[in-house]
Amino acid sequence: MKKILSFILFLVVGAYAVKCSEAMFRLLPAMKFLNHDYTMVKDVSFWVNGNGDTTYSSIDTYKWIGASKKHELDSVLREKLGPYEFYVDSIDVSKNGSEYFYEENGAVGQMNRTRNNEPYFTGTLDFSGDTVVMKRLRLTDSALYDQRFYLSNDTMYWTSVISRPSKPGTPAYFYYTNDPSDEGLCLSYEYKNDSLKWTLLTSDVERKTFRQLGDTLVYTESESMLYFLPNNILYGDAPHTTGILRNIKRKPNEKSNGFYDLKGRLQARRDPIGFYFR
Repeated sequence: MKKILSFILFLVVGAYAVKCSEAMFRLLPAMKFLNHDYTMVKDVSFWVNGNGDTTYSSIDTYKWIGASKKHELDSVLREKLGPYEFYVDSIDVSKNGSEYFYEENGAVGQMNRTRNNEPYFTGTLDFSGDTVVMKRLRLTDSALYDQRFYLSNDTMYWTSVISRPSKPGTPAYFYYTNDPSDEGLCLSYEYKNDSLKWTLLTSDVERKTFRQLGDTLVYTESESMLYFLPNNILYGDAPHTTGILRNIKRKPNEKSNGFYDLKGRLQARRDPIGFYFR
């Protein structure tokens, strides 16, 4: 089964690193099917046993139809590779009841998702300001996922709240910056309320990397790889200006991966009070 993993890794040979902070900022909405700038076109999952052998792999290739500002998922090509099964199956999402729709009006995107022919998720993406606001409502239990993120210099700041009707959520604070030795590798930090300190997340699950492969951005996390294409290329639209990624100019004496607040000012330390979202 090592050959399976070798084949998967072959898919990213020739790729080069892109800044984690910028790639995360671009791709985070598309990871939740709010396809503003990018759309996910492939999802590769693989399981590795204690001996380092790949024991099972799954590859979903998504076919989308429409235009960059209004599109839907048409079908999924699913490939299973494992010791007891090997098959390729094309899934018509309109027939199996798992549909995805996305549409933009002005500076707001709208996503609707069904599962088993029933409404499952609805979501909005507001990219009108410096802070992008992403809200998703799971209709089966009214759980609200409220996420806000902001890019400044080489750091992406992110706050997340999950609320339910009977239990208001508590904000969680994160930031992502680039590893100095490999800027495509994320250094992920979370603010811990018990210690009142920022903590570097070091588990394999938190190891996030980004690579550019032609027009495709490849995101790797733990035992999965996600592939994203720019909307103007995927849907064949005329080139358009990236909506949520803005050029942030540094002063000549600024250093990469420094401690900055949301206005881009160099800070001696990080403090959750600095998480002011506009």
